[in-house]
Amino acid sequence: MCEYVRNMKRSLLLLIAVLGAVAACSTETSDDGDSSEDAFTEGTSIKIASFNAGLVRGGVALVDERVPLIAPAIEKTGADVICLQEVWGDEDYEKIRASLADKYPHAFRQKTEEHGRRWFSCNPFKLNTLKGCVDSKCTPTGVSAEECVQNACKDEYSALSDRCMTCLAANTDSPTSCIFVADEFVQGGRNGVALFSKYPITDARFIDFGSAMVHRGAIRATIEGKAIACTHLSSDLTTVPYPTGHYWHSWAEEQQSEIATVVNALPSDGCRIAVGDMNSSPDNGGIRPEVPETLAGFTAKGFKDWSSQICTWCPPPANPLASGRETKVYDHVLLNGCGARAKYSRIMDQPVEVVHDGQTLETRLSDHFGVMVEIAR
Repeated sequence: MCEYVRNMKRSLLLLIAVLGAVAACSTETSDDGDSSEDAFTEGTSIKIASFNAGLVRGGVALVDERVPLIAPAIEKTGADVICLQEVWGDEDYEKIRASLADKYPHAFRQKTEEHGRRWFSCNPFKLNTLKGCVDSKCTPTGVSAEECVQNACKDEYSALSDRCMTCLAANTDSPTSCIFVADEFVQGGRNGVALFSKYPITDARFIDFGSAMVHRGAIRATIEGKAIACTHLSSDLTTVPYPTGHYWHSWAEEQQSEIATVVNALPSDGCRIAVGDMNSSPDNGGIRPEVPETLAGFTAKGFKDWSSQICTWCPPPANPLASGRETKVYDHVLLNGCGARAKYSRIMDQPVEVVHDGQTLETRLSDHFGVMVEIAR
């Protein structure tokens, strides 16, 4: 969930102003509530994980500082297979791939491309007024641009045209390009999804959803006899108008259409796994809902969600890189036909130290925490 209107890099880099972060918690559960370590014996299980790395410059803070920390952290999880999202940059992907090569020698990523640039013609005066508001009301206190345009600078943002808002969301790393000609798709048209495995990946292919603004899609592959769809579904972008000229009419409608694409890409029997950032959160006590119909749609098709109890989108102080005030679970490992036993844990949630502008800062690996499910081999 990163394609929000975050057009001020410094606003996001100063998220670390909320550095009273508490230590993140982890839990493990299974279908019978058992959280014991002996649920599986060595060699009888496989661990499938998801992690949204949040590597979007201009969208999530401290990307350059976090990139070298991600591969070592993945290795420590003990995951056998990991689906990564928001690894947008080619160089970032290659760095992570090279670092994981010894323990995760098998990888798949489809490099999708930008369709073309278009005129957006943001009003330069209105854009400059928004920048001034963000700089004065949000940057000094470390408020993210997404939250800023919903609250402190709502009037200035609302004065922009719909096309300008969409352009800003697609060009977080170069918002001033929206005055003239800018990219129509985020991050040069990349889809941001990558799959890494300790075991051979077979029958791998990328399925494009045909979505707006982001080349959303799923990697369909088979690993150790298990059919896997590694994906990142569309965000329900409340601050970004849905672009015209597409089959769907809203971000939520686009997201829910992707359920069938993912499910139909998998076989009708055997162990099937849909894993990734679903941008869908259940209504579960302290967990706040967001397009819960999407998770319900997977459930209706036989997919069980083992990963909806503990937040993966945990606003400050739990995660200084996350924005907003609502605790959600966007990241899921959904299972169908994979046996009656599963053990869930939240991963990639530990505090890390980085050096930025000569200062040592405590932050997290991403604005998301990861999830992992252990199932029978």
